[in-house]
Amino acid sequence: MSKIAAVVLAFLSLMLFATPSRAQLLPSGNVYVGAAYGDLVDVIATNRYTFRGWNASIEDFPLTRHPHIGVVLDGSGFYRVGIQQYNLLSDQGSP
Repeated sequence: MSKIAAVVLAFLSLMLFATPSRAQLLPSGNVYVGAAYGDLVDVIATNRYTFRGWNASIEDFPLTRHPHIGVVLDGSGFYRVGIQQYNLLSDQGSP
């Protein structure tokens, strides 16, 4: 079997098996926590600022009769000497 045929066969197999999966409809929700890195370049003054921080996200499906409606809370924080920035986003709706 040639390499092209093997790649095509692998691609078609992944496409066929991916169709019945329900990765986005977990009944218990999702939780994510991770590190963040921000980089800002000021073109006018040629300054470069780097920020380190965190990201967190929580997703829940509170309505058992309507599993396609969920609530998401997403937050992040970035830090540098003398600078702190916090972001919070909440969303309620269907995926």
